[in-house]
Amino acid sequence: MSAPATLSSQQFVQYIESGFDEVFPAVVPDPIVYAPSQFSLTKLGMKVSTDARIFGRENVKFVDNCVMQSECIVRADLRRVELGSYCYLDTRCILRPFSRMTSTGMAFFPLKLGNFVYIGSDTVVEAASVGNYCVVEANAVLGSRCQLSDICKVLRNSVVLPDTVIPSYAVYGGNPAVYVRSLPEGARSDIVDLCTLHYNNVVVKEK
Repeated sequence: MSAPATLSSQQFVQYIESGFDEVFPAVVPDPIVYAPSQFSLTKLGMKVSTDARIFGRENVKFVDNCVMQSECIVRADLRRVELGSYCYLDTRCILRPFSRMTSTGMAFFPLKLGNFVYIGSDTVVEAASVGNYCVVEANAVLGSRCQLSDICKVLRNSVVLPDTVIPSYAVYGGNPAVYVRSLPEGARSDIVDLCTLHYNNVVVKEK
């Protein structure tokens, strides 16, 4: 059961405390076989949908074993974007380096995602950084310059305001997003399992 998008921050916290939250996305899809015309598979294990749009490919650094689902947009033409191992970008999410006014005009700054990061569908990421072992559920907004520490979670339909720092083991939710509770001690291994399962369930071969 997902929280309605119209809840205030206080109502969101009350909703979560009522027990209608799950630590991680409950449904992991069954393996889906894609043809090479639908997904490209690189030597580093990158699985990139042919419908994904990467602007400024020369400014994107992939470590290994990442997935970019259909209609994802990566704006590396603005500034460098780096993805760690086992990053999973679900459908229609947008990665966009954040900007700031300087004495010389508008400047964009690099965007880095750590290892084992799950970004849900329809999510917009303009964060300064996303640490290792992070889950950002669907339809969320990570505002300009915000920072996600290692091992944390942002709930679906949430808006993380600019310059927010989310500490380790914290769950944030609502609009604006606020602290709602802590992740369990075993969250790190659970997130590793989540990202690995999503990666393995995207199979690229001739049907």
